[in-house]
Amino acid sequence: AFAGASLAMKRTRASANASTSATHAVSHVELAAMVHNYLAEHGFARALREFQIEATSLLRTFPRGVPPRGTKDLRAVLSEYVVMKEREAARGRAGGVVKRMLAVIDDALPRLEDDENNGGAG
Repeated sequence: AFAGASLAMKRTRASANASTSATHAVSHVELAAMVHNYLAEHGFARALREFQIEATSLLRTFPRGVPPRGTKDLRAVLSEYVVMKEREAARGRAGGVVKRMLAVIDDALPRLEDDENNGGAG
């Protein structure tokens, strides 16, 4: 879900206390980092101050309570999501051989990811 995520986000994910229900889910800490940086980068100073107060428990996982600038951009994540949903809708309209091919690919992908996560064994 986060192809190309920065090293900073990977460190955040590894150190985050907040658990997520799915392997590729966004943690509360990651989301707080993205919102914080979005507000800061787009000049929402008052909203940022309020967010820093409200999200103190999440932001304190970062040095000085400030997420790294290398955190994946919230707008980029939402754009990727929109593209993914558009592709998913297009796949749903596929028929015949294409539909069967997509089903085979969808079935194989989790196994490939498991193999990669286990060092290529499997």
